[in-house]
Amino acid sequence: MNDRIIFLDVDGVLNNGAWAMEMFDKGVRVYHDDLLYEPSLAQLRRIVDETGAVIVVSSSWRQIAVAYEHLKEWLAKFGMEVYDKTPYVGRLRGDDITAWFNRNPGIYQYVILDD
Repeated sequence: MNDRIIFLDVDGVLNNGAWAMEMFDKGVRVYHDDLLYEPSLAQLRRIVDETGAVIVVSSSWRQIAVAYEHLKEWLAKFGMEVYDKTPYVGRLRGDDITAWFNRNPGIYQYVILDD
């Protein structure tokens, strides 16, 4: 197990409202079609490459099978993969991350990418 973790949110991190509105004006439904903003994916790839961190999905996308599959496909297009996802404990995202740490004891360096 890598000791460097990126807890990854999607909405607001790998897509954004301004871009979604631009795309909507062009007839593209970003949120309906699980589209991601490629410059943000490129930045995430740079972070992964420079740190050697693995991705643990903390986004609500992990709970929606089709969205989760689309996320994995997008990451693969940019040479990345999902290592794991946080469990859903039904409260705050921080509680989900704490639950992940409880299930995966160790000493980690981590960052939470969230809007």
